[in-house]
Amino acid sequence: GVYAYCFDSPTLDVLDLGGARATSSDFYSPDDTASVWQSVTVAETELSRDLFRRVSEADAECLSDAYLELLEPVAETGQFSDIGVDVTPMEVNSGADETVAYRMAITASTPEGDSRAEAYLLFLRNDGLVSYVQLVSELPVLAVDVELLADVVVGRMERAL
Repeated sequence: GVYAYCFDSPTLDVLDLGGARATSSDFYSPDDTASVWQSVTVAETELSRDLFRRVSEADAECLSDAYLELLEPVAETGQFSDIGVDVTPMEVNSGADETVAYRMAITASTPEGDSRAEAYLLFLRNDGLVSYVQLVSELPVLAVDVELLADVVVGRMERAL
C-alpha cells in the first residue's frame, strides 16, 4: 500500500493485521466539505505494538511522496495540475494506549483557481484493537476537533472490548 515503504516494510499493510476487521463508509459533513473514514482491526498486542513503532518512525517526507504518487491518476485527468502534498506529524491527545497522527495539506491548481484540502491520518491502538481514521476537509480543521474525533473513536474501541 501507500505506506509500506515509509514504514520500513515492503509487505506491511496497515489495514490488514490478520484479525477481524471492520470499515466504515465515508461519513460526510452536512455541507459536503469534510468526510471521515475509519477502519478497526483486532490484532495481537505484539503485532499492534510493532505496527505503532513503524508508524511513529515513518518519515513525513516519505509519506508526502507516497501520497503524491497516489494522487498521480487524479493529475492525469487534467482537472488538476501542480498537485502538492505536505505531511507533518502532529500531537493528538487521546485516551488510547498509543496515538500517532499526521496532518496532510494537499494543494492543486484547477482551471477555476487554486484549491486546498487537508487530511488528518490517525492511528489509534487500545488493547487488542487498532483503528485507522482518515478525516478529509476542504476547510481547515482545529486541532481540538481532531482530538475530539480521536476521543470518539477511543470510546467506541473501549466499548467494543
